[in-house]
Amino acid sequence: MTVNLYTAPFLIAWWSLICALLVTCLALLQMSFVQLRRSHADVWKSLGEPHVLGDIRTTYPARKFVWSKECRALNDDVLTRRASLSYYSGMTAAVLGLAMVATVVVAVVLRASSLRVPEIVRGATAGGGIWGACPDSRFEHSPEVKEAISPEFNARLAKRFPRGSSEQILIKTLKTEGFGPARECDSDHSIKESEFRLNGNEVVAQAYWKAESNGTLVWTKGFVAYTFL
Repeated sequence: MTVNLYTAPFLIAWWSLICALLVTCLALLQMSFVQLRRSHADVWKSLGEPHVLGDIRTTYPARKFVWSKECRALNDDVLTRRASLSYYSGMTAAVLGLAMVATVVVAVVLRASSLRVPEIVRGATAGGGIWGACPDSRFEHSPEVKEAISPEFNARLAKRFPRGSSEQILIKTLKTEGFGPARECDSDHSIKESEFRLNGNEVVAQAYWKAESNGTLVWTKGFVAYTFL
């Protein structure tokens, strides 16, 4: 996950809220133990005279008692109110903590997945329209219907491999970034394409280009599609 000016304060605030809830939970739990000692000394002693900073072997079962129906059965409104507030602040902290861990894990997984996408494609958006640049005489399309070109991927191809540059350098670069071998279009052998796929159809990127007989490029086009199931 990339930590920037937006995510860092957010995570710090999230963590601060969790810590504040945990401190509140412990403070109210101790207040519950104090109330037990004052109004129900026999119960407090039977629980081992618990204290939140004491032995966990005593504190843990005492905490379970304070949060249980048995404690409410003592009919002590002060004790019940403190115990309830302690329980809800503790549970809220636990839920927020789990949500924070899950958020970080998902962000890390997505970040790791994005790093597997070629740099030339990374962050590129998908375009709408007709997919692919191989001409097909079997289908007639209205001039208003555009190709599903990815603006970012297409611009990067045009910038790195402008008209007149070497087709072999383009093929070599795409291969280095994880694209497959170049394939000619059936209807026009001067037009070729190379494809990258991640996890089946999760990310599909296709680079098309037209080259002269001397191996120089005429144009390039980039297409990107995403599938999330």
